Amino acid sequence: MMEFSEHQKLGKKLKDAHKHILYALALISSRYSKQSKQAVTAEQALKAIKELKYIMDNVVGKEHPLVDDDNLSRCYFGDK
Repeated sequence: MMEFSEHQKLGKKLKDAHKHILYALALISSRYSKQSKQAVTAEQALKAIKELKYIMDNVVGKEHPLVDDDNLSRCYFGDK
């Protein structure tokens, strides 16, 4: 089980990774076809990060049921 503060730190890292991969995907897609190996791989990476964020969002809620919903939802989604 992770501490809530660890979820917050991991959530920030995953949100940052999502932004960076999204940028990479946009750049790659503007220069190469969407069927290219590099574009497909970037799309898969983005999908994997999204899936991990949803999984961890579910986990943090189960591990820390006493934390209010706003703080829980901000761990893996939202601005902070």
